[in-house]
Amino acid sequence: MYKTIYTILLLSLISILTGCGSSNTNVAPKLPITKQVRFTSIDFNLNQRVTPDIQYHTQQELKELLNQKIIKYLKNENLLSTTNNLNDLKVVVNYSRRFLGDGTPLPSDSLAYPELTYSADILNASKKLRSIKNKKIFYNGGMLMNAQVALGGLRDKKYELEFIDTFAKGIAEDINKLMK
Repeated sequence: MYKTIYTILLLSLISILTGCGSSNTNVAPKLPITKQVRFTSIDFNLNQRVTPDIQYHTQQELKELLNQKIIKYLKNENLLSTTNNLNDLKVVVNYSRRFLGDGTPLPSDSLAYPELTYSADILNASKKLRSIKNKKIFYNGGMLMNAQVALGGLRDKKYELEFIDTFAKGIAEDINKLMK
């Protein structure tokens, strides 16, 4: 029992101290691109170490939610169009759903903060014009949510909506910077 409490406290301390961290790398030189891009859908992969008893969003639901949010934020910046002579935007996302204690012998089915990695490429046909890769973005919900995570209080898929929205904003901001 003390091991479980110790593990929960250690995970919550790590979560509080870690915050949002990421490594952002541009891998392609800046070649001329169109002012807007064509984009239809992300490639989305869901990973998780635990199969919970609680029903959370499916991979397809998370993909659709994230895709809709990214499109919304890119449209707000007037970066999307359906015109044929534009560059294409390709986004690949790896979403790691985490659970409290999922790295221990006694995992729970309460959500912990997710991790996200993604890449975004601006293409002309199949030629990569610009690219960005973002590795291990950690969600951090602040003090109140940190306490909820530590106590195992995130036991509903509604919390994933906040995670997805925050990640979509960050991805859209990075794409906006990439296009400048």
